[in-house]
Amino acid sequence: MIRINKDGRPIFYDSVWNQMVEIAQKLKKLGYKESQTKPNLFFKPIETEIKSKEDKFIHVKGAVFADMRGTDIVPIWSDPIPLFYSKDLPISLFLPEFVLLERSGCSPRVSFYEECEPEGWMYGLDEIPSGYCKRCGENILFKVNWEILKEDFFELYHQGIVQNSEVNYCKTCRDIEYAKREYRNQHFSDFKICELCGIKESQVKHHITYNPEKIIHVCRSCHGKIHYKSFPHPLWKEKRNRTKKL
Repeated sequence: MIRINKDGRPIFYDSVWNQMVEIAQKLKKLGYKESQTKPNLFFKPIETEIKSKEDKFIHVKGAVFADMRGTDIVPIWSDPIPLFYSKDLPISLFLPEFVLLERSGCSPRVSFYEECEPEGWMYGLDEIPSGYCKRCGENILFKVNWEILKEDFFELYHQGIVQNSEVNYCKTCRDIEYAKREYRNQHFSDFKICELCGIKESQVKHHITYNPEKIIHVCRSCHGKIHYKSFPHPLWKEKRNRTKKL
């Protein structure tokens, strides 16, 4: 490692440099190597086979990167934690590596630039699960179908599948959560539970149609997801006819 930013400016702060060295040591324990031509850039090659939806094995070869070089706009001393991104890897391999870095105390951050994201998928840190079952604590990091996070939330919901339950619980606890959700859906008016996710408290009355009037009770998070979707969508408000009759 060298004590300079990517653009050549020196790193004067000892606290920043010491933090970078500590993170580098953690990265090496996780199998990362420092680039010989690009100091402060760590990478981990990954080559394996994954099963596709058609139950065929696909050979995957790529790498994940933990970048502590900084940029001319955001120097490393303003945010001395590694920028995490991947190359030629699907989300099912990218996310477990991200979670492992988070567990190790490296506190990685992801890029907002499309070319640095797995297949253009954007997310915030708070949305990424821990890899442990929320109910029993079992390590499910490599048992979760991470690809489900790429699928449409509402299409899955109409199929009776909840993304939150699929990536946060082991199989046994997941069945329990679905049973609880089914009970809540039958008695949502009594428990004031969101009709979409079946988890959070319903806080908003959302109109599916105005004539005839059809309302569902949802939490603020799901209400935001409804309005994020472009029209037409079955959970959107009924599109009002703004064309004037001739």
